[in-house]
Amino acid sequence: MSQSKENLNQVYRRMPPQFWRSRDWTFLDDDTGEILEPEERLLRHTLVQQKTEGISYAWGRTARLVCQNDFVRSYLNTKGDFVSLDLCSAFPMWPQILRELHRDNCFTHSVEIVDEFMEEMSSEAGQTSWIAELDPKFKKNFLKTFSRPRIRNTLHIAIQDTLYSPPNVDDKSDAQNIEQELANIFLYRFKNRVVTRERSYHKDFPGEKIREITKWRTFEEEVKLLRGEKEADLFIQNLATWVAPRCLPYLRNFRALSLDVEDHHKLLRDAGKFFSQAVKDFSNFFGQTASFRDHFRADALRPPFAPNSISFISSIEGYPWLFSDIPLDWDTGKSNDPGSHLNFADYIKDTLKPGGRAVFFPWTTRENKPNDASILKFVARYWSFVGMNVYRRKYDSGKLLEGMGDRERVLAAMSPLFTDFKDELYALIVEKPKEA
Repeated sequence: MSQSKENLNQVYRRMPPQFWRSRDWTFLDDDTGEILEPEERLLRHTLVQQKTEGISYAWGRTARLVCQNDFVRSYLNTKGDFVSLDLCSAFPMWPQILRELHRDNCFTHSVEIVDEFMEEMSSEAGQTSWIAELDPKFKKNFLKTFSRPRIRNTLHIAIQDTLYSPPNVDDKSDAQNIEQELANIFLYRFKNRVVTRERSYHKDFPGEKIREITKWRTFEEEVKLLRGEKEADLFIQNLATWVAPRCLPYLRNFRALSLDVEDHHKLLRDAGKFFSQAVKDFSNFFGQTASFRDHFRADALRPPFAPNSISFISSIEGYPWLFSDIPLDWDTGKSNDPGSHLNFADYIKDTLKPGGRAVFFPWTTRENKPNDASILKFVARYWSFVGMNVYRRKYDSGKLLEGMGDRERVLAAMSPLFTDFKDELYALIVEKPKEA
């Protein structure tokens, strides 16, 4: 249902004078000139260098190019669990890319922790008493064995997996109890989950084909080869206790949600038309995305989430692109309420965590009807009026196309966004101010 100019004027007249003194938006650069904190440098490096298959598929890389700065800001500026939400997601490749980015980030932290441990092991007098008391010969053999990337990686993976799927924590959790729980997790992983593979090749009789024999060893078994069983147990317990507190600064639950009004089976069938059978059969990324993990079927205008629960929201060719026909405002008491721009604006304001951002690209509607531009300007001003920070960022369509993969360019060539609006590509960014 479109909205007439007369109805718009009725909504305009209801707004107080302060509303009209609110700013529509501030133009926002790509933040590339700012001095970045180490954590922000790390996150951006991970985003830029990320090599998962998904960035070459439709809207995967584009979403990254449009949203990466705001994702980083939201990650750094929000507290507690980090939950992202992609509205009108269709085939949810962008949420899966965010999971992969988070896993890569966890691996980077795991490397830092393992490097610190190896440095202490190699020092003349370790900073930790139990390391300083270790037999020098054992230290030498341990460093030699774990200098091999394949074996050192067992420690990396144990820490990465724990950071990626941490125990449930919140702002009220006791650090000492969390540390003990982490130590127990690492003790279990070192004894049971972390394994190395050793290949050997045998040819028992002349003319017989060479046979490959693979032996699997846990991290505990690797240590026992260097040290007796009793001493190996003590070493692993001490190591688990050493690693746990160093993981605390990076411990954060992370979820990437997607939402679409369509049934996910239909979304998968539609997406499958654009992927080769080989990709569908053998691509791990496609399989992970096709599982529709943490996917919700719901109306994008009424996200079913609690207030202050979402850290980052993205909508690529979703809102307002697909919603030209909804009214600016509506009586929410009516049973046939179809949703409205201002109701949606309130949902975003309430759902975002303090410090979180929402990115809407493009900030226009597909039909681009006569009243649409004024309605969207009104929505931006409304967000500013209710205390949100509102920014607008302009994009060069040519540069976006250059950043796409081949498959994505083919789909972009069929999108009205790149054929009809190529000179006017804007994203609107809405930020909920951090708590004082």
